[in-house]
Amino acid sequence: MLLLFRQDLEAEADRVESLRQVVREEEELLAKYRKVTVLIWSSAFALRPEALKSKDTDAGILEFLFGLPYPEARSENLIQSGMKAIYHLPARLPEEINSTFDSAEIRHSSAALLDHYFRLNSATGKSKVYAHLQHPFVEITLIKNGKLQYHNYFEFRSKEDLVYYILLLYEQWELDREKIPLILSGDIMQDSSVYPLLYKYIASLQFARLPLALQADEASFEGLTMHRYVNLLSAFS
Repeated sequence: MLLLFRQDLEAEADRVESLRQVVREEEELLAKYRKVTVLIWSSAFALRPEALKSKDTDAGILEFLFGLPYPEARSENLIQSGMKAIYHLPARLPEEINSTFDSAEIRHSSAALLDHYFRLNSATGKSKVYAHLQHPFVEITLIKNGKLQYHNYFEFRSKEDLVYYILLLYEQWELDREKIPLILSGDIMQDSSVYPLLYKYIASLQFARLPLALQADEASFEGLTMHRYVNLLSAFS
């Protein structure tokens, strides 16, 4: 049995207490699963090439980028050789997760998402742009020649802002909008107001594919629109 559970929390919420509340309300979360993976999104997230020669620690890099001290910075290697993700999670949250779920695997959701993109594209070597929407943020990723070239996230207030950030990437990297597809996932549907605006500028719009381990007809998931949950499903790539 595979249980997928997504919980959105308010930005100012106490994450530890929120986790306890969710577990109290959802008994299925405490079943005896063979493996538990917890994906968490944090805005303090960056990529660090291992070949980068620097005396700065991961915590120091996050502090430089985001202007706040992160003494308990975490890191995880991406499957693309030589690249790792560094990020911050709220204090006490990892300990609470491990005590609740008996040593669960904890990952930043963006790191899992990037690994998913890489697996899908490393064999083909084709260039693709990905946009994952989790309002009010969009994560934009470029895979070029089978390698991760760019990843960043932006806060947007309107559909015009969203389109601007995506087109800016195409322009800065000199990508052909007639040939390089844009792969969409998250909080966007074909009938979303931003979809025709994107299609006006980019010839090929596609919705993200599921991890190979979960390839199935959407009817198997009772009609759920699965591209909305690609960041969660990427844990099973």
